[in-house]
Amino acid sequence: MTTPKLSKTLLSGLLGLALLQPTLAAAEDQIVKLDAKVNTQKNPGMLYLRAGTYQVTPVGRHHGDNKTAWSVWGHTTCKQAHGCTRTVPTKFTGLHNNYYVMSDQLGAVSINNKPLAEVAETPKYRMHSYYLVDGTTRAYEVTQPTVYANEASALAGAQSSTFIMKQNGRVKFALLDNSRTTDNRGGMSLKVTKIESTQ
Repeated sequence: MTTPKLSKTLLSGLLGLALLQPTLAAAEDQIVKLDAKVNTQKNPGMLYLRAGTYQVTPVGRHHGDNKTAWSVWGHTTCKQAHGCTRTVPTKFTGLHNNYYVMSDQLGAVSINNKPLAEVAETPKYRMHSYYLVDGTTRAYEVTQPTVYANEASALAGAQSSTFIMKQNGRVKFALLDNSRTTDNRGGMSLKVTKIESTQ
């Protein structure tokens, strides 16, 4: 009489474990929601991540946030469907899909599966993605020399990134604006997915 009960218990446990697997897999994804007026370098969003390899993907409204792009300007003059070239001085204003990631545990970084070389100082105009490594900072910004006419085109042109966490630690996410933020608008949602654990 005891054996059938044990078998039922074991079967029930295995079934429950099988049902839990999709939930455990989904738990690997975390969404970081950033507001362009709030989440600057001085007030970033934050996650505590274990050592391993992670992918950061800009995501849209279906993830529960209405911010998919942002701007340092209060208005948009770019009308081109695939975006307008950023210039200095500014010729066109529009929406960005840039984002900034910081952690003292950052290892190798890649953008769209291409390794990102380290630099010793932040580029003056930040037209292209870079990985800043100096005595006090390990951070990278995903950026490009384009502004967009609307959120849909900005999201379509957004780039994913991958980074290695050498050890467990905090990771900060921000929308980098080195000028005043009072005229900023919009924001971004970033999906952070663990794709490989450090053994």
